[in-house]
Amino acid sequence: MSRFEKASRPYDIQPTLWMSIGLTILVGSLIGKAVAATEFAAEVLR
Repeated sequence: MSRFEKASRPYDIQPTLWMSIGLTILVGSLIGKAVAATEFAAEVLR
């Protein structure tokens, strides 16, 4: 049981790590879409 507890302990940090990675990817994609939209608008207005 103690070995299982030791093995399972490092994984407590992992979900938050993956969540933060997913969040940064999501935010980055949203920023990229916003930039693309503004560039498209600038091209149309030109």
